[in-house]
Amino acid sequence: MRTKVKFDTVSRVFKKREKEIIIMKRKLSLVLAAAMTLTIALAGCTPAASDPTDSPDNTQPGGETTVRTDMNAQLFSECTSLDPQVNPSSYDLAVMYQIYDSLFEPVDGDYNNLKGSLCESYEVDDAQMNYTLHIRQGVLWHNGDTLTADDVVFSINRMRESAVTMARISFITDVQKVDDYTVTIACAYPSPRLPALFSTASMSIVNKKLVEQYGDNAIETVVGTGAYKLESWEPGGNIVLTSFEEGWRGSPQIKTITYKLITDTNAARIAFQNGEIDTFYASAATDLELFSDETKYTTTAYTNSTQDHLAFNVSRTDSWVSNKTFRQAVAYAIDREALAEITSDGLYKVANSVVAPGNAAYSDTPFPYEYNPEKAKELLADCGYDGAEVGLLYTSSYPISNTWGTTVEAYLRAVGINVKMEGQEYASVVQRVTDRDYDMTMFEYSVSFPDPLSSFYAMFRSDGYYNVWQYITDEMDQRIIELYGEADDNARNQAMMEIDEWAKEEVLYIPSYQQGGYYFRPVELTSTTVPEPMFGWTRICYSSWEA
Repeated sequence: MRTKVKFDTVSRVFKKREKEIIIMKRKLSLVLAAAMTLTIALAGCTPAASDPTDSPDNTQPGGETTVRTDMNAQLFSECTSLDPQVNPSSYDLAVMYQIYDSLFEPVDGDYNNLKGSLCESYEVDDAQMNYTLHIRQGVLWHNGDTLTADDVVFSINRMRESAVTMARISFITDVQKVDDYTVTIACAYPSPRLPALFSTASMSIVNKKLVEQYGDNAIETVVGTGAYKLESWEPGGNIVLTSFEEGWRGSPQIKTITYKLITDTNAARIAFQNGEIDTFYASAATDLELFSDETKYTTTAYTNSTQDHLAFNVSRTDSWVSNKTFRQAVAYAIDREALAEITSDGLYKVANSVVAPGNAAYSDTPFPYEYNPEKAKELLADCGYDGAEVGLLYTSSYPISNTWGTTVEAYLRAVGINVKMEGQEYASVVQRVTDRDYDMTMFEYSVSFPDPLSSFYAMFRSDGYYNVWQYITDEMDQRIIELYGEADDNARNQAMMEIDEWAKEEVLYIPSYQQGGYYFRPVELTSTTVPEPMFGWTRICYSSWEA
């Protein structure tokens, strides 16, 4: 017996809109408001419009009101790739979220409530091991090619081979094309979370022909089916996207998105005040004081699933970090509440786990080592610590991570630990972590909301891409694999909580903080969707400017 899932067609858009409304006439405001209400009832990516009579007075000569159709956003760091299966950066994936589509997408940020994107409907057998996907027909790539099952099969197999994504879907054993718009997927274990896994930016569908022709990470392959296409990309500079009017989602109100490379927070703040960018994320409590009372801005509080931690490479037998008692001393030496406060100027919440609250695998069991510097000194004496250098690798080019590194150093030196500071540029840190070349490092990670088990595979399996603590045993490898065969979600979630509690007791990591804070935008810039909960990505095609 197979379960059939067909998504509500309310998310489809008009393919033949009579024209894009850019100039609104005040005398027709009631008619336009009614017309736009009807449009939004049937549109998927067409943003909601408000009554122009409620908008600020932007009346031009002749009684016409001009509505902006562009948006300027901050690019926080230089983009290195727009290939979704190559680049794991959440900043860059926010750009890719506009260019590409996945098979599914969450409704209002809820990965337990999906709607069809490039997959229109699917069937799954009772064992939840065999899926049949029905691909949306008539979808165009930005270069005019038509999406087919060949692209989907190619993309999924590419995900299975990519170091960035392979751990998430390692249980897939076979992917086959049935016809031009039907794909079958076989899994080794019950996989009820497969659709949710296929709904994130990294799992976007790519153009088979172009990737085969130009290879991974090539600029020529940055061709998606999303609401926006790549217009220009300056190396070390800005990225410009323009609306894809022939796209299956319809015509978005915002026609041009310019991502401006601004890595300095002060420069970004000034750019926002001057109207050069349209959103700004607070980097300190003073930003909240500066903007929250301004009536021309909307203030929104947010948290995301990104957690920052101090991670130990326990495989380094020639370093003190392989000694559990030493790690316990480090844990007692750090005031985590104060660390979060100092690092973020009060914006971030102290973390309790590598898993963010709200995730199915989150355990609210307190971190077992509370701040106690005298206890830290006792444990250092007990383990015979001899004052040898212990390296601390972190990104020094970002103010927050640099402050985190220097603050951790101060706490450790206060109890007698000799810290070798290894602050480096982001790319160098990533390479050294990949090479497992560190004693201690700042570990920034988001455990998957769609399927946390895929993240536990990545963190705790010996072949896991994010196994930064390098605690490797056959028993743990087997335990992770056995969880893939557990069909009971509650039992699987409980098992992951137990693994995390064990990792905290072993001091494989010390949780620091959960990222979050406030962001600001002009009141005229509105959106009809909720950001996805892991990284706060939003599809800008659901946003619009009011008059």
